Amino acid sequence: MLLFVFTTVASAQSNSLSSSDSVDINTTLSVETNTSTFTDENKKANYQLSDSNSSSEQNSSVSVYLASSDTNLTKEETLLNDSISVQHDGITYNCSEADLISDDVNGTKVFHCATEEEKRMRDNSDARGTAEAEMLKQAIKDETEGESRVVLVENNESNISGRWKPFYYTKVIVDKVIPAKGYLSLRFAELYQNETFTFADSGTRGGLFYYKEFENALELVFHYEASIQFSSRGEVIGSDAQVDDNSTGFILGTRLNYAALSRDNITGTVGKNWGVYYDIAGMTDKFMVFGALGNGVYNAGTDGGGSGTGRAANVLQLRIKKDVYNIGLQLQYHKKGFNLFYEGDYEYGAGVSLYYKGLDNGMKIGLTANYAHFETSNLLSDGHDIALLGGLSYQKNKVSLDYTIGASKNHITDDQGNYIEGIGSELYLRYRIEEKWRLALGFNYVFPDDQEYQGQYEVKDYIASMQYSLNENYTRLVYFEVKHSRGTNADGSEMGSAAALGFRYLLDY
Repeated sequence: MLLFVFTTVASAQSNSLSSSDSVDINTTLSVETNTSTFTDENKKANYQLSDSNSSSEQNSSVSVYLASSDTNLTKEETLLNDSISVQHDGITYNCSEADLISDDVNGTKVFHCATEEEKRMRDNSDARGTAEAEMLKQAIKDETEGESRVVLVENNESNISGRWKPFYYTKVIVDKVIPAKGYLSLRFAELYQNETFTFADSGTRGGLFYYKEFENALELVFHYEASIQFSSRGEVIGSDAQVDDNSTGFILGTRLNYAALSRDNITGTVGKNWGVYYDIAGMTDKFMVFGALGNGVYNAGTDGGGSGTGRAANVLQLRIKKDVYNIGLQLQYHKKGFNLFYEGDYEYGAGVSLYYKGLDNGMKIGLTANYAHFETSNLLSDGHDIALLGGLSYQKNKVSLDYTIGASKNHITDDQGNYIEGIGSELYLRYRIEEKWRLALGFNYVFPDDQEYQGQYEVKDYIASMQYSLNENYTRLVYFEVKHSRGTNADGSEMGSAAALGFRYLLDY
């Protein structure tokens, strides 16, 4: 079944750029390379991508911009061994060999060009939390409204060898009956820990995302996501793979189950969704397997559903997104005997987050606070659950740096299940070596800050991750990740180091 789905998806991707129409366009275009700059004014060109399977219902259209034939580029240079910059409507796009998305038998190559900002978005498309929902929403918009992209076409046939033809490509696939995407993210790894190799599930999940935009600009979303455990595949690893014990759902448990209404910049959500605390904590929760231990997101051995810091359960949220800032507000109420997604020790909770994006040089900062009230007042001798967190994110060119630091009380537990007051921090530093190769380094720290605590629990994890992407947005990749631990358990014993060789493969339709 999976083989059939994969074959179908791969076939669809290879044909998605084709069109049976040829277009005549007048335009002015400027193209810059390392060796030449040339312009072409009021030229006409016809370009046709043949496809025997193309359908008139797809309404695909192609606009062609023809460059001058005298490019002063050699044949080797025109094969995009390095890269070429294309300017269109005052915007600069970069095209490189790594952006190749079509290569037919006639020697025609099609490259998906992107701005520097779009390339950074691709590079960060593995972002977690609400960013995943935004990606799914955009994918549905592209299918129903038509995806616009700038691409570069090179044809090596003898009659036009060496000519570059940048053009603006628009794809429209009308699907108004069921504007939804189903997906299955397969995640497995060979884990080496305690001198033992184990083939483990690293958080496989699947779901259905429904998105509908009405004529009055109101947007409706239904999103369900389940964790899927293959019992014959060994243990489940990774903090993100945790699910509350009392969560209901398919096979193992419900990760997400919510409805959302949006209009303009305001979104209201009800159900089980990523908490507003995670809007900041998710900055550094980007490692493949290890990590996410310093912020207390998945606290006390859960997915953070009860406390509201992770995938918050029984939640009502309001998010406001502006050009330079995002605000998130959250309320939880775990009514006894009527808990759809959670039954546990928390009675109610509240959270707030602020994300400021108005700084120069690609820098963003964020602050969040979360409070969760325990149902039984004497469950802990010293109050309730409080978590505070600040974060900083910097992205420019090939570098991505994310850092968070916070303090919590009665939120994080040690390896014996004892609540502690603590200070925690996480670092995620990633460098894009090439278009499909990335190296990530970082750490997770947790230090108890409670004089009454008698244990020796400390988290000191240093993490390195090498990642190779099989596609442009890092939803299909292989990785090798290492965790070197210098921390100690509550009894003073050393925490173990580990390594994982694994893959992630997203199937969506």
